[in-house]
Amino acid sequence: MNSWSKMPFVRIIIPFVAGILMYRSGLVLLTRPQIISILITLFLSTGVWLFAFPRLNPFKMRYIQGILLIAGILLSGYYISFRNDLRNSPHFVGRFLTEKESEMILQIDNSVEQKNNTFKTTAKAIAIKTNNGWESCDGKILLYIARPDSGLQPDYGDRIVAKLKITGIESPVFNSDFNYRKFLADKNIFHQAYIANGNWTLLGHNTGNPLMKLALGARMQLVSILQNQLGKTDEYAVVSAMLAGYRADMSADMMQSYSNTGAIHIMAVSGLHVGVIYLMMLALLGLIPFIKKQKWLGVVLVLGTIWFYALLTGLSASVLRATLMISFVAIGKTMRQNTSPFNNLAAAAFILLAINPNTIGEIGFQLSFAAVAGILLFFSPIYRIFYFRRKLPDKIWQLICVSLAAQLATIPFVLYYFGQFPVYFLLTNILVVPLSGVVLYAGMGAVLFSWIPGISHIAAWATIFLAKAMNFIVGSIESLPYAVLGNIYVNAKTALFIAFIIVFGFLMFRLRKIRFAYPILIFILLATAFQWEGAKNERETSFWFALKDGKQYVTGIKNAGKLYVIEPDFAPSAFILNRIGRFANRNHLQLIPVTQQYNDSLVFRHNQFMAWSGYTIMNISGYKLPPIPESFPQADVLFAPALSKYHQRKYLAKKPSALLMTKYSVQTNRTIELNQHRDWAVNLNTE
Repeated sequence: MNSWSKMPFVRIIIPFVAGILMYRSGLVLLTRPQIISILITLFLSTGVWLFAFPRLNPFKMRYIQGILLIAGILLSGYYISFRNDLRNSPHFVGRFLTEKESEMILQIDNSVEQKNNTFKTTAKAIAIKTNNGWESCDGKILLYIARPDSGLQPDYGDRIVAKLKITGIESPVFNSDFNYRKFLADKNIFHQAYIANGNWTLLGHNTGNPLMKLALGARMQLVSILQNQLGKTDEYAVVSAMLAGYRADMSADMMQSYSNTGAIHIMAVSGLHVGVIYLMMLALLGLIPFIKKQKWLGVVLVLGTIWFYALLTGLSASVLRATLMISFVAIGKTMRQNTSPFNNLAAAAFILLAINPNTIGEIGFQLSFAAVAGILLFFSPIYRIFYFRRKLPDKIWQLICVSLAAQLATIPFVLYYFGQFPVYFLLTNILVVPLSGVVLYAGMGAVLFSWIPGISHIAAWATIFLAKAMNFIVGSIESLPYAVLGNIYVNAKTALFIAFIIVFGFLMFRLRKIRFAYPILIFILLATAFQWEGAKNERETSFWFALKDGKQYVTGIKNAGKLYVIEPDFAPSAFILNRIGRFANRNHLQLIPVTQQYNDSLVFRHNQFMAWSGYTIMNISGYKLPPIPESFPQADVLFAPALSKYHQRKYLAKKPSALLMTKYSVQTNRTIELNQHRDWAVNLNTE
């Protein structure tokens, strides 16, 4: 029996993922009847080939069978993606929306996060009021709900009726911004809405999934216990992120420190955390003689515990992958069957993608599966390079090999998404990974013994001490010279070629075949060419942008290798300045402040009036119309976020503009209502 026969899911997952990617790319557009017709034809053809004409099924014709099966699996991946996309539903909420406010019935389907003045959550659309009355609808909406004066707080499973205006999710203005639109699209969320105070009414409680409600309640109880035991400190934030997957209280600086040192995976509940729970349950149940004799009862209890833990921590891709693989191993051991880790990994990916194909777009899914695949592929060859007789050096070498294998497999993803490389990741993993396991056990102890006086204080002190030591190590490594190689972003094509370089480099090293150097050289040349072309295209793009900063806007112009920032009449926030700085650094742009009186070969500014590459912009930030010299030419764009309707009409009567950007709509002009989005980017060549 060859090795492929022991890994059926490895053979299935490749065409299945190809089908999902084919749908996501949009290169092939099929309707539901077309997909079903082709699927039926393929599977009927395969069945006829296998059973109706056995004599026409010689060994030499096996490739035709394989092609039919692969095509069927590929199209199955395409169809599952099509069916999962709520935009293909005839009742998709986006088909009912108008420019006016809508009245909707919504069901809150996630935990509710408390902000300063709002509640943030997601909701499932149940029905919408149209001219024909109430109609059922499908879709998920990102909700921001104003805190009511009554103190009423929405909760998971609540059903509400609300009056709201739904808008689309805005695309990032800069390529250095987090693509929140794509992030939400992978969760089937394409719209957002704000519900003002007094514009919603509670219809009913507990209409959601009872198990999910139980898990969310247990999670918040766990976080509450940790906060009471550890105090609202950095140590509490780290332990709650590690133990419960709750990151809301973790500061951005702490997250960045773990990211810069290559230890961010510790903050994501994954194989390490699920493995700790699994081993702890095995040890506890092993103390009970009755359960030791009833193996299947022990398996059910252990798997039930780790699956509830997965539910409690939010069912992220990494924790689901780990839970599924541990489940396969536990069931296989009980049945006395050896399972292939590659097949387990592929089976876990297949199950997750069959349930939700959008999971493939999540960073956590990609990093988690790539890291485990890298460990399975690269660990043994790297480990065999050196041999240590003593146990301690051997354990350290194993840890180094695991870190190297995982890092090697995730390099393309890290460079594509984060544009940085942690130089001392080996040192971090040698010191922090073992310590993080101890922190997890200490955190569990702090929770389990929280009700026992004396012991609870000892457990809390130990947890704080260990977490503080871990944070100190991470901070110390981050402060080392050249701890991070930053601003090394690559585009998607370059990342793909880097992955091919790693694969062929591994084959050359493993098989000792120098001929693999030729494709490596070709992929290096292709990666360089595509990266240069992508950087060149990005550098040549030109646009005007406006970033909302409180109630004001910071505007600027990106042209070729220069980034002009128009100096506003207020002090911009540090957040906006950091965004602009990141964009300039990522694209190697010259940052140029444009004062009230400015003139160079490209940009001219005189107070509110600006000219750029043959286009003119009038930027009015106040409520009233300032004095404008008659000699000023007509502006192509009037940007007036706060200008009153009276002064707006007064200006347009004198100097009509081709494009109006304001919070009011004027039918006689082409208007962009600024209230629809926070940030704007306008390519004047196409507007």
